Amino acid sequence: MDEGFSTLEEVAYVPLNEMLEIEAFDEDLVNELRNRARNALLTAAIVGEEQVEASARRSAVARRDGCRNRSSARQQRHPHHRGFG
Repeated sequence: MDEGFSTLEEVAYVPLNEMLEIEAFDEDLVNELRNRARNALLTAAIVGEEQVEASARRSAVARRDGCRNRSSARQQRHPHHRGFG
């Protein structure tokens, strides 16, 4: 970005009057740029949250499957043991 803005956060949250100091920008353009930057940040945050949730689900499934596998292996080694007491 040629006008000193290097991140979406800066474009999204810099005070309106700072962006209006750029000669080629009018208020409509500044508002559009800010809205697009905020939407992009929101989308990125949602995607990041979904990735965290998916990773947590995969971990839970892996732990569950690991417990099942260990239980199954134990049952194969000790077929008459029912796990009581």
